[in-house]
Amino acid sequence: MKRAAHIMIDLETLSFDANGLIVSIGAVAFDSNGVFDSFYAVLDRQEQIDSGAVVSSTTVDWWLEQEPAARAVFKEPQARVAVKLGEFAVWMMRYEVLGVWGNGAEMDNAMLAQMYRRHGLPVPWKHTASRCYRTAKNLNVGGMLPAFEGTPHDALDDARYQALCLIAIDKASGGIVL
Repeated sequence: MKRAAHIMIDLETLSFDANGLIVSIGAVAFDSNGVFDSFYAVLDRQEQIDSGAVVSSTTVDWWLEQEPAARAVFKEPQARVAVKLGEFAVWMMRYEVLGVWGNGAEMDNAMLAQMYRRHGLPVPWKHTASRCYRTAKNLNVGGMLPAFEGTPHDALDDARYQALCLIAIDKASGGIVL
């Protein structure tokens, strides 16, 4: 029997467009008790450009202003896009997915789904599973959010933090979020 889980996705990108270049994917599996699994991948940038991904000069400029620890992702080994998308789909199949969360209704989930389509692959979650973390975050009912640990703008650290915040918001709201 598969473990029930919510999935929090965070992407680091070079554009906010739906077909923007995705530098890295960070995802965590979690429930109301905490985070219990993770996925991370750095994707081949040239392969994405060749398949139609776009880069925004303003986003590149923004990256140049970030801390060196965050920019280190650009020195990490890059992997073939279809391989990592396949691995992510297999990772997700280990769970009974209750919701797939991204930070913004038009950002993480939409961009990743678009990349799957651009590469001729099925999106590994039902469209009805998409959830907006930003909306839930704005519902914070006065609960204390955890302190951020890790590197801001690291996809996996951001995904983990967002999941922990969502768990805290769920607890503060009496369990109406998860």
